[in-house]
Amino acid sequence: MEEQHIEWVVYQPPKSADFGHHSLPRDPRHAWPKVKSFISDFAESEPVENVSLTCFGPDYWVDRDIATARANEAQQLFGDETDPSGPHRHWFIAESQLERAVEFALDDDKFPKQQIGPTSLHFAFWFYWRDCKRVAPRKGAKGVEAGKSSLGIGLGHRALFLQPQFIFQAFWESDEVKEFIAKIEPACPFRFRDGYFKRAIPGEGRWSPGSGQWWKLIKLDEDWRK
Repeated sequence: MEEQHIEWVVYQPPKSADFGHHSLPRDPRHAWPKVKSFISDFAESEPVENVSLTCFGPDYWVDRDIATARANEAQQLFGDETDPSGPHRHWFIAESQLERAVEFALDDDKFPKQQIGPTSLHFAFWFYWRDCKRVAPRKGAKGVEAGKSSLGIGLGHRALFLQPQFIFQAFWESDEVKEFIAKIEPACPFRFRDGYFKRAIPGEGRWSPGSGQWWKLIKLDEDWRK
């Protein structure tokens, strides 16, 4: 199939939903193992980069003693903060310490609930689907143009928030894409909403430097999988 005729299916929640979903189950201690199983079972994931940890400083939203305790523990675990300026404290975490950082963020539930935080951990998985058709991307391509999916992770404040951009390299009417989505759906750590699926086709819309062309996203009808 010629490149200009490629058409894929994209799953991405809209801006009105903060581009994401709360985890399923809602308890992050139960949801995080489900995320890991989902990635290991269905994806060929790249090394995780840009792991960012924030401990919110004491103010109206966070109790001083709790903010201090969380920041001091983070410093003991991860060393000196990345940016010592400002009211909050920040660390960039190596992938080798990812699980330790996740456990640290989960430990928010050991303190009385605050208005925000008191910690926030962010990173993303970038991956290709295992056992699913793949079109080789151009060098430097990302996201839609590469056919590479992502799952953003936001952990803290006793919650796990997930921001998926899932790319399925198949035509939206094909049985292949519907069967593959049905296969991964029971294991997914959030609930799919059919109104969040879109067609991705070359055309006026969003410029993709990786593929050297424009991509247009067209919302699919909510009953398209039926």
